[in-house]
This record gives sequence, C-alpha cells and structure tokens, in this order.
Amino acid sequence: AEAVRPGVANARVQAGEQARVAGRAITVAPTHAEDAFAWQAGHLVYHGATLSEVVEDLNRYSDKPIVLEDTRASALRFTGIIEIGEVSRMLAHLQSFLPIRSSDEHGRIVVRSST
Repeated sequence: AEAVRPGVANARVQAGEQARVAGRAITVAPTHAEDAFAWQAGHLVYHGATLSEVVEDLNRYSDKPIVLEDTRASALRFTGIIEIGEVSRMLAHLQSFLPIRSSDEHGRIVVRSST
C-alpha cells in the first residue's frame, strides 16, 4: 500500500520500498528491486503505475516535453514493460493498452484520453 506524506521533508524508505517525490509530497510504496534496475537492460517495468508516473519516466528519453492534457488520462493505471527506444514507439505501446492518444503540438507531445 502506498503512503503519501504531503509536505514532509523526508521519509524513511525500507528494503523493498521506493520513494517518489512530486512537489512537496513523498510517496513510499512497495517495489520489485529487480524492476528498479531494468532500465539498464533497456526496459521500463511498471506494476499499476499511473500514466502520470509513466510519462514522468518517458520524459527522460524525449527531446520534446511530454504533457498530459487531462486528469482522466493521468489517473489511468499501467502494468507492463516498455522497451526503451524512440518515444513515438514507447507511446504507441501505451496506446495499445490504454485509451489514450498522443499528438505533436507546438514543440511538445500532448497525451490525452481518447474516450
């Protein structure tokens, strides 16, 4: 189970947990240690991650900022493996599993719900 600690300056992370920082909130959740290093083998592994968390990771590999257009899309959950490569291919992979679409608009990639 996730524990969100808004406004907390620090949090203790135990073995088998990961911490994510978003603004002033720290989220501590269980993790699979082998998944944390999957990027070294060219993969991103997710277990029930929100699309906003996935997009945050994809932005590390994109020359253009990837932005979520709506809150419905950002709350979608994704479980799976994404092979690190061209951003368009990684987004196409997500689109095959989630009701989203992406488009190149004004120097950025916009992701929005397709429903």
